[in-house]
Amino acid sequence: MQSNINNAGYTLISDLSSSINCFFKINSADVVNNQIKVYVGSHLVLDFLFQSFFWILLISFIPRATFKRFRYSNLSLFILGSLMYVNLLSDERYYISANIKNFNSAVTLDNYFLLSYFLSLYIVLLLLRDVITPRVSSILNFLPFIFLLQGTYNTLNMNFFLIVFSFFGLLSFFEGNIPKKSIALFSFFLLLWIYNLQENNLLFDVDKIKGFTGTSYNLYSIIFWAILFFLTLFGMFFILDSSKNSFDFKLFTKNALITGSLLIALGIFSAVNPINNYLSYFFLGLNKKPSQSLDSVGQNAWRGLSPSAEAVGEYFGFILLLVVLLIFFQDYFPTKFEMFLILFNCYGLYKSNNFSSVLTLIGLSVLAFVFKNIRNNKIRLISIFSLIIILVSSYLVIFNTSSYTQASNKLLQEALLVSEVDYLEGNNFGQTTVDLYQYGELLENVQTKEKISSTLYFFTKQFNNSTLKNIPNFTSVLSVVSVPINRTEKWGIFISKYNPNLMQLLFGYGPSQLADYYLGFETKLNTGLVLPHSSLLTYLIFFGIFGTLLLASCVLINLNRVKNYNLYLFLCLFFIVNLLKSDSLLYVSTFLMFIFILNIHKIRPSEFNVEKKL
Repeated sequence: MQSNINNAGYTLISDLSSSINCFFKINSADVVNNQIKVYVGSHLVLDFLFQSFFWILLISFIPRATFKRFRYSNLSLFILGSLMYVNLLSDERYYISANIKNFNSAVTLDNYFLLSYFLSLYIVLLLLRDVITPRVSSILNFLPFIFLLQGTYNTLNMNFFLIVFSFFGLLSFFEGNIPKKSIALFSFFLLLWIYNLQENNLLFDVDKIKGFTGTSYNLYSIIFWAILFFLTLFGMFFILDSSKNSFDFKLFTKNALITGSLLIALGIFSAVNPINNYLSYFFLGLNKKPSQSLDSVGQNAWRGLSPSAEAVGEYFGFILLLVVLLIFFQDYFPTKFEMFLILFNCYGLYKSNNFSSVLTLIGLSVLAFVFKNIRNNKIRLISIFSLIIILVSSYLVIFNTSSYTQASNKLLQEALLVSEVDYLEGNNFGQTTVDLYQYGELLENVQTKEKISSTLYFFTKQFNNSTLKNIPNFTSVLSVVSVPINRTEKWGIFISKYNPNLMQLLFGYGPSQLADYYLGFETKLNTGLVLPHSSLLTYLIFFGIFGTLLLASCVLINLNRVKNYNLYLFLCLFFIVNLLKSDSLLYVSTFLMFIFILNIHKIRPSEFNVEKKL
């Protein structure tokens, strides 16, 4: 072992098919593409126990606070345990394909695998309740640490923090804190998702979004992830309500800076050798193995411990913006220790190479300066408008290298490139109908129409049949916008793959349901994991047009409530702008932080009882 500490010529990989006797032992080794792969024994039940115990131990270091005992905690634990069994049923094909040792979901007295899982679940849930309940009002002060301790199980397709927040969601339900209208609306959507279900044998490789996405599109999956999403959401509201008198913005900011610094430090530690890399992956509950070197991916971005360089870049940008806003609006000044931590976070933002996060940070910081120092509303509006023009113009000049004709067609070209269609015969110069932007021929070809998604057909027809001369149509505008922000390829793939029926278009597939979207319609890209690269498009898949508009309305209502509070408004805007072009809401950490920031007006921080208005 000691001789291999500095040996970077091998990789440690979890062997999910191991028996209990082989847990955390070296099972075998293999050579693949001149790389030695060493397999470490894993087991679903023991992974669940050891990882849960470690994370509960860390939570126990959060200071206890005054709390009341909840009447329905035992009933909530029973229901949560039942939901965890439904999770096994929903991902049964995934566990069978992974060759989980002795996996059997049948409820029988001689099914020792399931009995041991239920026993471990009972122990963990009881321990979690006793540790987390006295700390419910202090949790939000330490929320940033979920970006470091991500809580995804090694074998189980589940996230620890979803269990925590769902528990409080159940308490909120039994105490009558969830509005009846919300319950009725959720029940309506759930019934629609179940009614519209068309089960298949597809198995979706969740890869880096493990723990928050279903591997199969079936009845159990729809029920489990829909209920979990609903409970997690209202669990956050419950904790927000419990934190009104104990939330400390200075402590929250300090913890956010510490988390960002630890992401860099432990990211470097994990990249030093394969042993550190695997231990970080297992004990931090990472969605994906950490970066194995300090080099950027494709000379572009370094993700460290995060599953996505883009997501961690957004986190670093959020931290730095938070510090700037506190300085402007709360007369806060960092200590020497915090200044040191800020340098670490600046380095993290640099390494993540998230230009969108940097640009949003700069833009909102300048706006914050304007709001801080200029009182005249007319001058403010002129300054804001001028800043937007400068930023947009600079971005387009630097990053948009295509002509308008090329840019307006590029989205359709990328979508058709992925589709299983022939571009019809080319002319004497080898140019196809797509090269010549003659989309009408594709639309009139019967065989072609059957091979392109309903979304691609709609966008192509809308582009081809545009009758307003010199006025860009929606497809052209979307294509032109996607080019400078480097989303043309990813959005083109989304258009090519998204093939919903009318009900799915209006109401979606259900939360965390990507299997049918990604694999249900045949394209040239049905392997690997290429996400839509827009949380808006992801939630369109989940909730459809109607559900997405409903959620967007809730966001706007919340924004309207915080419009007179500079600090909260700018933080909300930062997340919204970045999430429009990233998939970060597919990660539990970003999802919980976004919900928290969006509803932070429900808390009156102990040190800032009187907010400074615009």
